Amino acid sequence: MGLFSRKTPETAEQSYIRAAAARQVEIARKRAYAADQEAQKQQMTADVYGRTGTDYHDPSIAAEAVAKRDAALDRRDRNRQDADRQKQIATPPPAKRRWL
Repeated sequence: MGLFSRKTPETAEQSYIRAAAARQVEIARKRAYAADQEAQKQQMTADVYGRTGTDYHDPSIAAEAVAKRDAALDRRDRNRQDADRQKQIATPPPAKRRWL
């Protein structure tokens, strides 16, 4: 039996890379979710401290929260893109059509 067979048209290295990418998809999705939760938390902080006419109005804290929110949103987007890229790697290519 040769290196390639009809049932497994990929090498051991390729199957390992696919398996590792499949594990990374879930990790990246969890990181994206955590970053999204952090962004929502920072948005609430910015809303609370950004309101005028309240005892706890503090523009500096609100501006810091907005900066942290933007960083968390960027982190979320990067993790989602990474998860999509890893999912493409983990998904095996479609089987070739053979006429035999």
